[in-house]
Amino acid sequence: MKNNLKTIPEKEFTRREFLKSSSGVALFIGVSGLLPQMISCADTKGIQEQLEKHLITAWVQITEDGEITIYNPAAEMGQGSMTTLPLLFAEEMDADWSKVHVEFLPQESAIYGSEGWVPGSKLMFTVGSRTTKSYYPVMRKAGAQARYILRFSAAEHWGVPLSETSTKNSEVIHKVSDKKLGYGELVPHLKLPENMPDISDGDLKKREDFELVGKYVPRTEIPSKTDGSAQFAIDILMPEMVYAVLERGNLHGATPTLLNETEILAQDGVLKLVPFDYAIGIVANTLEQALQAKKLLKIEWSDSQATGFNSQEVYTAYESIAGQAKKGRIINEIGNVTNAARSASRSYTADYKNDYVYHAQMEPLNAVIQVAEDGQSAEIWVGSQQGPDTKLGVPDILGIAPDKVTVHLQYLGGGFGRRSMNDFVEECAQIAKIMAPKPVKLIWTREDDVGYGAFRPFSLQRLKASVDSRGNITGFSHSVIGDGGHLVASGARNDHYNIPNQLVEWRTASHGVRLKHWRAVGHGPN
Repeated sequence: MKNNLKTIPEKEFTRREFLKSSSGVALFIGVSGLLPQMISCADTKGIQEQLEKHLITAWVQITEDGEITIYNPAAEMGQGSMTTLPLLFAEEMDADWSKVHVEFLPQESAIYGSEGWVPGSKLMFTVGSRTTKSYYPVMRKAGAQARYILRFSAAEHWGVPLSETSTKNSEVIHKVSDKKLGYGELVPHLKLPENMPDISDGDLKKREDFELVGKYVPRTEIPSKTDGSAQFAIDILMPEMVYAVLERGNLHGATPTLLNETEILAQDGVLKLVPFDYAIGIVANTLEQALQAKKLLKIEWSDSQATGFNSQEVYTAYESIAGQAKKGRIINEIGNVTNAARSASRSYTADYKNDYVYHAQMEPLNAVIQVAEDGQSAEIWVGSQQGPDTKLGVPDILGIAPDKVTVHLQYLGGGFGRRSMNDFVEECAQIAKIMAPKPVKLIWTREDDVGYGAFRPFSLQRLKASVDSRGNITGFSHSVIGDGGHLVASGARNDHYNIPNQLVEWRTASHGVRLKHWRAVGHGPN
């Protein structure tokens, strides 16, 4: 954690507000492409009218001094999305990368999301190595449309055919006269064609023409991370902010009975005790006071499904489950592995065991939430991998509409799948609802995170192979035994192997331990 903690800026960052304080022009992108609309960033009325009329966003702003802001829809947790996605846009726009600034987009997946797993759905979900793949066509085509507008506007301004214009390094060039106009100089003259052409894959740059993609380009966020100015949620300071910590049980599902409530409430700085089904929350004026009071808690915990868990006993049980004749849930089946085994010259069996794996993200889980005094709106500052619900479960907890919740996405100090869960945000929301209008910062300690984490599933993999007299693999079966459903069985399909008889199955066993994606999850052990 840095020592030079910062107070959050006064500016609200919502769909309606994030364009209004800027000068220059914003190019508006619709759900299915660029809308025939381009508005000065100073035109508050025009922006509001368009926001109310369409599901739109602005992927880029251009100011008259040539500065370009490109908006990033993905979480930045060290994987480089703050550079990669804007770079794709800048490549097709022919933007001078030295003049590009990058900011986060508002968190509204219906508007800013890429194609989801379910047809017709949209997600702002930085998981599964899907970010670049899912936004690759979106950012490139949007950048190409921005470039088209710039060329069209310059051609209209000069009174020359569009075909005589080209672009390079944030300039539009008239190839016949060699006249040039910088993108910033074009801002007062920008106009949209009556019929905006669709951008096809064939209209995009060829790989050999790339100036940025595939080249060495310094990461946009590294300077601020190096000098300490990068803002993570844990850095947020606000006037009258209070701090919250939770004491959770060592076993998932255990319920607490607090034995010394009066003693805890008498501790210096303690403001409130908040009971949860699985924890006791402490709210105090400072983090130190909250942590000190936490040490004094006397709690009686109930048993849970995980009581008495013993990994060696579980592996023994898994071996027994793997040996059962009845098939499990079929993931993939080709041919008949039983017949292949009967006719095989040789057969092989091997078991592989995988323990639970902890995410160990560098920045502890944390969130800051301020609920309005009337309880009808809220703001969140959080490092999140987002998800199907980009408002992170907070509207349901507060009983308000999603559009009344504003999420300020911050840098993530590591995610690895853990920050695609909303549990820590929902905990903060429950406390912030009680403490309104005071802002609440909730922090999980490292001990909290290890003891009550959500882990990559524990599993056993049983592999069997049948080989004929020529040494060819004629049959292959893979049984995955463990908890977690698709979490534990992902990556087990073998479509890329030309084996005539294959069986991939999952056999379930539950132990009451919290589970979550850990990087590629099943792709590692499977």
